[in-house]
Amino acid sequence: MRYLLDTDIAISWLRGVERARQRVRTAAREGLGISYVSRTELYDGVYQSTDRETASALRHNVTLLTNNRRDFERIEGLTIESV
Repeated sequence: MRYLLDTDIAISWLRGVERARQRVRTAAREGLGISYVSRTELYDGVYQSTDRETASALRHNVTLLTNNRRDFERIEGLTIESV
């Protein structure tokens, strides 16, 4: 696996956003996965799972790759990067 799909990109893909659909197709050829957290977000809804995503990134001291800056910028100590 080379790419990990975040929930906001998955939602864009599901909504038929062409840019997201093209990128996911390209990434899938090179190896694409989706985390348990993102699958849960898709199932439960983004707002119920945002805290779990944040806690996971903070606990493991990693940068969260997401285009959903609005939900995460307010979290002190969390490093985020958009693509």
